[in-house]
Amino acid sequence: MNPSEFPVHGKDYRLALLTGTAVGLAALAGVRSVLQHHMSFPEILSYARWIPLRCPMKALTALDCPLCGLGRSLLALAWGDLPLAWASHPLGPLLALLAGYAALLYLISPRLFRSKLETMSRFWRQLNSNWKFLTLVIYFLIFVARQWT
Repeated sequence: MNPSEFPVHGKDYRLALLTGTAVGLAALAGVRSVLQHHMSFPEILSYARWIPLRCPMKALTALDCPLCGLGRSLLALAWGDLPLAWASHPLGPLLALLAGYAALLYLISPRLFRSKLETMSRFWRQLNSNWKFLTLVIYFLIFVARQWT
């Protein structure tokens, strides 16, 4: 949503976004505290397994893809279990940190956020195909390494 289209005009939209974020985090913490007294994390995870969306690669090959476990990692992180989040998938806590940094940067200065986003996009477009291929090779090596751990 463009800030000019936001119902609160001027710089007040950042305050509205910050308030909405705080209310959402407080609601998440409240739900977590209520559930924590009634259910353990494995029980919560068993309910998450009812969701019909599954990894197509695992369904076709019975092998974990490089992103398998990321959902469990983020769920464990929301539950407050950092060791389990890291064990499920190391990218989960790192992704949460990056998302938090991006949200904070946007709340502090949307112009700086857009500038950094454009810089990263320009950097990726200017990379030659060898570096992009190396990224895919690393992705594949992570996939292979996760099959034997």
